[in-house]
Amino acid sequence: MINVKSFGAKGDGVTDDLVAIRNAIATWKEKGGTLLFPPGVYMQGDGIKNKKPSGYNQNGIYNDGTGDYPRYDPIDGVAYPYYVKNNVKYPIGDFAIGEDLTILLDGIHNAEIIGYGATIKAHTSNSCIKNNAGLVFNNCENLTSRGLTYDGSISERQPFLSDTGNFNEQDGISLRSNCTNLVFEDVTSTKCVMDGWQLHSMTLKDITLRNCKGIANYRQGVTIGVADNVLIEGGVYADQGTIYGILPMSGIDLEPETGLAENVTIRKAGFYGNIGHGIGFTKKSVNSTVEDCYFNGNMLYEGYDNVKNNNFRKNRFINASLDSYGGGTYIDDNIFEFSNVTGTYYTSILSDDTSNYYKLGLCRKGRVSGNSIVCDLTGISDAVNVLGVMPNLGADINDITNNTLINSFSKNSTAVVGGKPSLFSSNKLSYTGALSTAGSVCGGTINEDNEVSSKYSVVAKNEYYRQSKKSQKTFFLSTAITPDKCVDITLGNRDIRGTTFKLTFIGNYNTFDGLGYFEEWIKCGWTGNFEKTRRNALGNNKNYVIVSTPRIKNGINTITIKGISNELGGVINVEVFSPTTPYTESEINITNSYNYTMDLDSIMGNKTYVNGSVGSTGQRPTTSTHNISTGDMFYDTTIMKPIFWNGTVWTDSTGTAV
Repeated sequence: MINVKSFGAKGDGVTDDLVAIRNAIATWKEKGGTLLFPPGVYMQGDGIKNKKPSGYNQNGIYNDGTGDYPRYDPIDGVAYPYYVKNNVKYPIGDFAIGEDLTILLDGIHNAEIIGYGATIKAHTSNSCIKNNAGLVFNNCENLTSRGLTYDGSISERQPFLSDTGNFNEQDGISLRSNCTNLVFEDVTSTKCVMDGWQLHSMTLKDITLRNCKGIANYRQGVTIGVADNVLIEGGVYADQGTIYGILPMSGIDLEPETGLAENVTIRKAGFYGNIGHGIGFTKKSVNSTVEDCYFNGNMLYEGYDNVKNNNFRKNRFINASLDSYGGGTYIDDNIFEFSNVTGTYYTSILSDDTSNYYKLGLCRKGRVSGNSIVCDLTGISDAVNVLGVMPNLGADINDITNNTLINSFSKNSTAVVGGKPSLFSSNKLSYTGALSTAGSVCGGTINEDNEVSSKYSVVAKNEYYRQSKKSQKTFFLSTAITPDKCVDITLGNRDIRGTTFKLTFIGNYNTFDGLGYFEEWIKCGWTGNFEKTRRNALGNNKNYVIVSTPRIKNGINTITIKGISNELGGVINVEVFSPTTPYTESEINITNSYNYTMDLDSIMGNKTYVNGSVGSTGQRPTTSTHNISTGDMFYDTTIMKPIFWNGTVWTDSTGTAV
């Protein structure tokens, strides 16, 4: 057994133990066996060699009142730090200021680390203009680590991130090249100046985190890049971004830049308090499973950049959602519980496979089955935001079977399902709210053997109860649209909030073969804004824009849809789905082919600029010429919190302008 204290480590929370730890590792590598960290706090760095230049505080600000933040200009392709004082540039020094504090474990085989009660802690005064890491594993095999904690001291220091280079980064525990069969048990990585855990290598395989933790880190609890056969079992991944942070600030994020994150299993873990998601599946994450996990206020998000064939089952969600945009996803036997919380818009399951199904190649058909959704929001005013029980569930390729929905909210709570060739079968829906509705079923869906019960008659049982291959919610019209011309959809005296429009274009859409197909679903939100809910396309992106703002209360409503110049020509098919009573033919009129003049500033939603982008206050988009869409989110690094565009100004989560 190799004891780090035998090599001079003190573990007293004051002495720099880095050299002693490195010497112990060198001997351990040679002799094998067990590396022991007795209980204590082992300092990584002395806070002197890596100290900031004289006159700078912990955030890198010159403190005589005339200075400015450190700046980084590229010099010969390298980002070079300097500061400004009295409008004069002063170099800080070499861009790699500071000592490499990384604890490297390289070429370790058939060994173990024991560290119960022991913490390795980054010194709070480390400058780290040079990037560092906590513990780095390279070329390791059959290695087990138990009980150790790494503390990155984010409370006292932050990274500097720029377009030309990042400085003062420090991941906690990083698994890099050629690591196979590594097991971590009861290991914690917390308050790191980037990711708590970083699993990323083309040669990373058979990795286990059992009862581990990733707590209050700057960016993520765990980042899984390119990896195969990763098991995360038990443990907690919480509070990312709550001290300092930058997006995504998720508990666990699967985000391979190249290659695949595949065969990842996350089981019996807890997710709460993260500024971002509980778990995020993005960028080529496939054939993975999340099961028996606990989410409280943090959603499970599955993005749509080559994400396919994942399984989400037997999880419990408390005031949290499952947002799935991947292809071939199985969502089975989950429990969703929504409690009496005011001012929050909840969506239990949002499933939209169409955007990926056609481009992912071999992809199984998705499924939503055996889920229970219970919404107990008794006593919340109708003025509070709407609860969507299961909106847009199913898209075009899901089967929705044997789910139970129980809802006591009193305002427009819906289940919207459909597309082709969906199956909505053997579900039980119980609505007790005064204004609750069973929702809409899109054309082509097979609806059979469903049971709907309601305390109020406004629920149209006809829409679900023992239907067979039909839907009474579909209204279909066709007309032509040409470049720089418009189509008007004029609706009768109806409150159109919650109404969904399915627009299908057949014609020339700048596709290489000269013929394109485009389908977009647009919903009028409960504040009157339009939101794009899903898309299916062959050819280019959408080539139209809604240019009118309809009245959202009773009255004649006209929605104007304009073709973008020289891009859109052909036939538009319109289907209208109401959350309440179906539209009749006499209520809908479509006209076309008149000119519509508008300036660029009126185009809201032609494309989304923000969508979770990050920057300083000065980098916020400012007008719709930057293509800001209502509801976009921007993480403002100056005030260190997310802000939202309400159509006029940026606000914080409380609605206060910022």
